[in-house]
Amino acid sequence: MIAGNYFESHHARTSIEDKLIDLVISLEALFSPAREGEFRFRISLRGALLLGNDADSRRRVFQLMKRAYDARSSLVHGDESPFETGRFSEQDLAALASEVRVAILRLLTLRMRGYRNRDDALAWIDDAAFSAERHRELLDESDFEKYLAEQDGPR
Repeated sequence: MIAGNYFESHHARTSIEDKLIDLVISLEALFSPAREGEFRFRISLRGALLLGNDADSRRRVFQLMKRAYDARSSLVHGDESPFETGRFSEQDLAALASEVRVAILRLLTLRMRGYRNRDDALAWIDDAAFSAERHRELLDESDFEKYLAEQDGPR
């Protein structure tokens, strides 16, 4: 719910810096480890595994999320705006928003399929890093469109 709230609130923001902060908070709510170090790496890796269909798309998502986390950190710790320095663009922000939206849908789909425990879902995402079969199962089970089609049934 926190992830969805911050994702929705980013639409109402007028400042691109505030939009970035809301989207990264949404990512943290979705993928952050409970008490583990190196949030940036874990959040980026989990996002890449949930959102990437192949190695190239996982690498792209991983890099985008790491850059977003760094850009947000730069903002909240008083450095210059990453948008002004060119380290993060409005196009990057739009791409991040799209990935966060899909991540919310995928995790919501898992919840609707009965995976109620967040830690179990995150453990599945972590396990997908080590098994191509588990990764395919994760992508299949979290596919929102497939879930909707299954609910619709035969016509």
